Amino acid sequence: QYEQQLHQKPPPPPPQPHYQQQQYEQQLLLQQQQQQQQYQQQLLQQQQYQQQL
Repeated sequence: QYEQQLHQKPPPPPPQPHYQQQQYEQQLLLQQQQQQQQYQQQLLQQQQYQQQL
C-alpha cells in the first residue's frame, strides 16, 4: 500500500490559459486609460468654465 502511494503522481493543476490573464490585464489598462481621459475632460471643462467667468 505504501509503495502504491509513492507511485501515484499528484493530480496536475488545472490548466490556466495565459491569454485570459492578458485579456484581463488589457481590460484593466483600458479602464484606467478611460478614467484618465474622463478626468482630463472634466479638468478641461472646469478650466473653460472658469475662463467664461
